[in-house]
Amino acid sequence: MKTMKFILAIFVITSLNTFAQNVTIPDNNFKNYLISNSAINSNFDSEIQLSEAQTYSGQINCASMSISDLTGIEAFTSLTNLNCSDNQLSSINVSSNLALTHLSVYNNNLASIDLTQNNALTFLWCMFNELTSLDVSQNNNLIFLQANNNELTTLNIANGNNSNVIGCTTNNNNLSCIQVDNETFSTNNWIGNDFGKDVNTSYSENCSASCAITNITVDDVSPCYPATNSYSITITTTYENSGSADSLHIGGFGMPTKVFQLTQSPQTVIVFRDFDVNPSAATNLSVWLTSSSDVEFSCIHPAISGAWVAPEPCGITGINEVSPNSLLNIYPNPIMSILNIEAKENTNVRIVNSLGQIVMALQLNTGENSISVSNFHSGVYFIHTENGSTTKFIKK
Repeated sequence: MKTMKFILAIFVITSLNTFAQNVTIPDNNFKNYLISNSAINSNFDSEIQLSEAQTYSGQINCASMSISDLTGIEAFTSLTNLNCSDNQLSSINVSSNLALTHLSVYNNNLASIDLTQNNALTFLWCMFNELTSLDVSQNNNLIFLQANNNELTTLNIANGNNSNVIGCTTNNNNLSCIQVDNETFSTNNWIGNDFGKDVNTSYSENCSASCAITNITVDDVSPCYPATNSYSITITTTYENSGSADSLHIGGFGMPTKVFQLTQSPQTVIVFRDFDVNPSAATNLSVWLTSSSDVEFSCIHPAISGAWVAPEPCGITGINEVSPNSLLNIYPNPIMSILNIEAKENTNVRIVNSLGQIVMALQLNTGENSISVSNFHSGVYFIHTENGSTTKFIKK
C-alpha cells in the first residue's frame, strides 16, 4: 500500500512538473501552428514544452493565420527568423528573442515595437502598420529596413552601420526628418529601387534639431505713407524651433528680403513695401527661418499668394496736412512736447516718421486725447487711422 502511494505521489509530482514546463500560448491559431510543426513539437503531444521552444533555432512562419496574440514567442530564445505578417497583432514582444536576425511583422495593427534588445537583427519588415515612432539605432547589424505606410513621425536609423545598408524604404509616413549616421552619405547613396522616402522628408544627423513654420497671417495692411510712397504690412509667423534657427526672413513680394532676429513664437513683424518696386508682385509672400551657425539648417513655408490687397499709391508730392476724410483734429502744430488730438470716434492709429517707420501705435478714444512726443526727433510725422485717413504734424 505504501508502495502504491509512493508511486502515485511520484506520478502527481511528475505531471505537475511537466505541466509547469509547458509554454503558455493563449491564441489557438498560433498554438495550432506550433504543435503541427514537427520541427518544434518534437514529442508530437498537444503542448509546446519550454525545452522544445528554447532549443528551436529555425524559422517560425505563421503569416496570414488570423493570429491576434503572439504570447509564447518569448520562450523561443534561439529563434533566428520570425514571420508573423498579415495577422491582427496589436502588440508584439521580441525582447527575449536575442538570436533573431530576420523579423517580418508587416500588415498588422502595431502601434509600437521595441527592438532595443535585438542586436543580431539584420532584416526588418514592418510596413503597413500603425507605428508612430521607430528606433533601430541600437540594432547595429541592421542592413535592411522596410517601414513604409505607417504613421511615423520619428525614425532613428543611426545605428553606426548605415554604410552597409542595402535597402531602406520609409514612404507614406508623416516624417519630416530621418536620423542617420551621415546625412551626406544617405542622401547621395540611398537611391534606387531598394530605397525610398517622401519628397518632404530629409536625412539628418540630428532630427531633434528641427523647425517648422505652422502658420502665417497678414494682420494688417496700412494706408499709403505719402512721404515715402510706401505702405506697411504686419505679418505674424507661428513656428516651432527645437534647433539652431535664429533668423526670420520675409521676402518675395517685390522688394529685398527683410531679416529679423528670431524672438518668440508667434512673432509679429512689420515690413514696408515701396510702390515703385515691382507693383505686380505685391501679393506674393515668402517666409523662412535660418541658422547663422548651420548653413544647411532651415525651414521654409510655401509662398502665399493673394494674402492681402495693396492700397492705392499716393505719391510723394502734394501732401495735405489733413486728409479730406480725416477723423482727427490736432493742435498745436508744429509742436514741442504734448500733442492734443480730437478724435471723432474711437480709432486705432499709427504715428509714422518721414521714412515710413512706425514710431508709435495707440488707440484713441472719442473726444480729446493727449500724448507726449517729447522723445520724437525733429521732423515731419504722419498719423494714419484705420479708416485710411492721414494727418500731418511737425515736431520741433
